Amino acid sequence: MIKELVSFSEEYVEALDALMHELSPAATATEARVRKCIEDKNMHLYAAFEEKRMLGCATLCVCTTPEMVIGFVEAVVVTAACRGQHLGRKLMERVIDDARQYGVQHLRLTSNPKRVEANGLYQEMGFERKETNVYVMNIN
Repeated sequence: MIKELVSFSEEYVEALDALMHELSPAATATEARVRKCIEDKNMHLYAAFEEKRMLGCATLCVCTTPEMVIGFVEAVVVTAACRGQHLGRKLMERVIDDARQYGVQHLRLTSNPKRVEANGLYQEMGFERKETNVYVMNIN
């Protein structure tokens, strides 16, 4: 079952932290960030559950600019033990459906080239790889 997390739970922090470590060993989920993500009306945090166990997650960030409404997909990960069960596809389908509901005109995501299966999924779902420069500035 895919659901949007709309209220905070301590159990979410632990489960999301474990998933973030699978995405990147250095990535973490903290109580403060999970709370902020859930409380922000422009952030939509989705999780795949089997009973009460969180198996995967994805985040949709909606940004309105003078030019358009843009959606950014971030932190998409399914626990290694459950990959191959189409949970990533189900999460992305929910993200795409909701992005349409929020008036998103362009949905963007980045993915590490080493995540071969994930990149294949995104292309199968209609995302096009773009030649662009991505710039990152670490502020803190």
